[in-house]
Amino acid sequence: MSPEELQRQYRREVDLAKILHRLYVEYVELLARSAVVSESDAILLALEALHARPSIAETMRARFAHAFVDEMQEATVAQRTLLDATYGTPLANVTFAGDGSAATSLFRGARPEEALAGSARTIRLELERPAPAYALHRAKTLADEAAYVADRVRDEIERGVPPEEIAILFRSTADVHVYLDALLDRGIPAAAAGDANLFADRRALDALALLWNVWNPFAHAWLLRTLSGRAMALSDTSLAVLCTDPPNPQVALFDEQPEAAPTQRGGRWDPKRDIRLGWNVLRGESDAGLDPIARERVQRFRTLRAGWIAAMTELPFAAFVRKVWSEGLALDGPSGSARAKLQQHVLRRLLERLLELRRNDPRATLGDLLAEITARAESDCERCSPPEDRGFVQLLSIDASRGRSFAFVAIPDARAGSFPRWYVPDAFLWSPHLGMIPRENAGSTGATRTAKFSYYLYRTKARDRYNAQERCAFEYALTRARGTVLVTACGSPTRGLSAPEFLEELRNAR
Repeated sequence: MSPEELQRQYRREVDLAKILHRLYVEYVELLARSAVVSESDAILLALEALHARPSIAETMRARFAHAFVDEMQEATVAQRTLLDATYGTPLANVTFAGDGSAATSLFRGARPEEALAGSARTIRLELERPAPAYALHRAKTLADEAAYVADRVRDEIERGVPPEEIAILFRSTADVHVYLDALLDRGIPAAAAGDANLFADRRALDALALLWNVWNPFAHAWLLRTLSGRAMALSDTSLAVLCTDPPNPQVALFDEQPEAAPTQRGGRWDPKRDIRLGWNVLRGESDAGLDPIARERVQRFRTLRAGWIAAMTELPFAAFVRKVWSEGLALDGPSGSARAKLQQHVLRRLLERLLELRRNDPRATLGDLLAEITARAESDCERCSPPEDRGFVQLLSIDASRGRSFAFVAIPDARAGSFPRWYVPDAFLWSPHLGMIPRENAGSTGATRTAKFSYYLYRTKARDRYNAQERCAFEYALTRARGTVLVTACGSPTRGLSAPEFLEELRNAR
């Protein structure tokens, strides 16, 4: 790097710092207006309140004389500081439980060496747990691997292992539908928990679509989902009829929307496209163009929706939601089947979340709740708790399995890029000593990364530390099994340079 190139990269750091400063100022102003803060900001605001009003700490100690904190190795420095500010230094009447070697959130701010430091008394538990029996398998494709895992789970159930004593552990359960469907195809009830987003589940989306149909029938994406779903099952031809002008439309006395000029958007702009489908479904002007079966289903939906609108004001919220779902949803499989049980489980969870959101804002309308859920469906912050219903095989993320053990554990997809995941740094890093560290180099030089970024990764060995955290999570998953643990992967193994191959490491160790 020439001195001129280094200076140019330095100017990028300054510009980035200015942009972030402006964004942060706007973020603080937004928090002041909305009074809604993230978890980390809530901790900092609580610390500021404790420093400004020490009496708050006395009130907290009077109300909660003792504090017991489990999984303390995942705590951040700010969380430990909040405990110190509340219960004093050294801490009194506070008990921590944790294992510093089992921390899996280091890259999210966990600092076990600081969180567990300063104990007046330490009790170390020495547990002699027998090592589980290992079974390893590598399949050719992902579908083959999912089928093998499901077959092994079925074999364990046939041997007498209760389904709730079987867990399938993943680094992330955000997208495990291949494994879930393989279990359901074999009649095994199963449910995903952890970092799985409930609002992105197809069963939950079908249920939310009906509520959208009640509140806003012109939200056509949701209406199309209902019309093409299992309950109505309209063909593409019927949907096309509903999306076009009726053959003999009634002439309105006044245009609801002025006709667009022929030259607008190249003469192809349709001013009624945003309302046509909804009007045709509500008014029935296109019913004559539908076949008898489709016409009967659309008319039935129209009648049901009229009853749902009345129920929205006459019934309690929970009863209204149950009425809509019971009348508008089709069973996802025969009654009592694994798919039907999972559908009921998802609907129960979804109703609980709807009621929770409504308790947080009692004045919120159904539209407000649906808008918030739509935003949450695209968020990475949603979490699902493990199912409390017995009889379900559990697909869990590593974090959701903490403190639990199972008779049989399967760890699928133990391959580089999945578990462990690839280390992909953020667009910029920040160091207390080096300041802002941009990743991408947008200059004329041939290097794709800035010199400071390359130096920082080399000096801190960030990728090695990230892989060590992933290995810690994998070893923790292995210890969740009391009897047998099955580790699987698919495809050909890599050389293990950028990320380790855990399955091959286990195979070589044996």
